[in-house]
Formats: sequence, C-alpha cells, structure tokens
Amino acid sequence: MKKLILLSIMVVFLFSAVNADYLVKQETVTGPMMGQPGKTDVQNLWIGDGVYANVTKALITIVNSNKKVMYIVYPATKTYVEMKMPLDISTYLPEAAKGMMETMLKSMTMKVTANGKTAKVGKWNTKGYTGVMTMSQMGMEIKVNMDLSATEDVPFDWKKISAEYMGNMMMSTGSMSNKVVNEMKKIKGYVVKTVVTMNIMGMNMTVNNNVLEISKKDAPAGTFSVPAGFKKVDKLAAKKRGM
Repeated sequence: MKKLILLSIMVVFLFSAVNADYLVKQETVTGPMMGQPGKTDVQNLWIGDGVYANVTKALITIVNSNKKVMYIVYPATKTYVEMKMPLDISTYLPEAAKGMMETMLKSMTMKVTANGKTAKVGKWNTKGYTGVMTMSQMGMEIKVNMDLSATEDVPFDWKKISAEYMGNMMMSTGSMSNKVVNEMKKIKGYVVKTVVTMNIMGMNMTVNNNVLEISKKDAPAGTFSVPAGFKKVDKLAAKKRGM
C-alpha cells in the first residue's frame, strides 16, 4: 500500500514536474490515508543548460542530459545512486521490491486526452487534460485519475524539458513505465496544476499539486552535482510515505 501511496505522490511531482537558470517552486498537498495524517510538501525544480535538479527535503534528483547520467541523492544517509541514461530501472531496484515493481510496471496502462477545459491557474492560462492510469498490484487493479492543467505561457522551453528531463525522472522512481511516459507526451505545455484521485481498498485518496512560482534566477553553487563526501551505492532505497 505504501508503494501505491508513493506512486500517487510521484505522479503529482512528476507531471507538475527549465538556460540562465530557472526555479519552479511547487506545493503538494496529500490528503489523509490509511490512518496517516495529511501533509504538505514543497519542492524546488532547478533548470540549467541541460541539467536539472529536483530538490525536496528527503530526496534530490539530478539529471545531466549532456553527460547522459542521473543521480538519486539521499541527504539523510549521505548516499547516492548513479544511473546511466537511457535508463534501465530494473538494474537499480532493491531485490526485495524488484519482482513486485516489475509486475506493476508491466501491468500499467495510461490514456491522456485533451478535455477542452480552459482556466486561469495562478498567472498562467491553461488547457486541461484528463489522465487515467491503471495498474495491478497484489491481485488488485488500481485506477488513478488525473486532472491536469498545462500552459505554454512559460519563459523556458517546455519541449526540451519533456525530452531531456521528465521521462527520465519518471522512470527513475521505479513507478512509471515507458508506456506511461510516451502517453504523457500528448500534453502540450508545462503542467502547473494536477489533481490526482484514487481508491485503494475502498479508501479514497487525493493529492493536489500547484506551481507557486516560476522565476529566473541563478541556482545555488553545487545544485547540479552530488554533494562532496556522499557515498555511492548500487540500489535505490526503499521509500516510505513520510519521506
């Protein structure tokens, strides 16, 4: 169940997931689920020239499209995983989770359609898309519904981000398949608002993400590299909702 909760959060992060640098600040609000209280997370996405860093309190993801490499950095344990692109996520999954995750990835389907909606979201004029993702895990079929608002009215090349960053980021979580990544390419623009709803064993869950700020500013020194002194490990860490 925790993996499914993580998946819904990653869907929001990733689909909401820019050359002076740009900062995209986002807020994700996760509703209560399975006895866990709701919570709010803030993430900063830094975009440079072919380099990207998605920074949260528990996890930093760095994509260097120039060197064809990605790093998953764990600040709490001062460790990181180095992954070559194009990414084969199965190489980096922990053995305990590998079978279950591979089964889920193989079962995934995704359908994205333009829904004709237009809206003003923050400063941005957006067009709406509906996404429906299904997967199987532990004998259950799970359906995840997504309401996405995307805009082309941004100061960076959203097509470049989609090609160099978004797909690799999705695959790096071990929570997305190529089928899902390819379907998401139907979205024209950068997603600035996402509402994800799902039902697990009769319990409803909602995750909301909103872009709060898009600004042009220099990234802090070291943003696009692994911090000095961190230890390289071979496998991704097991993830928990509280992370």
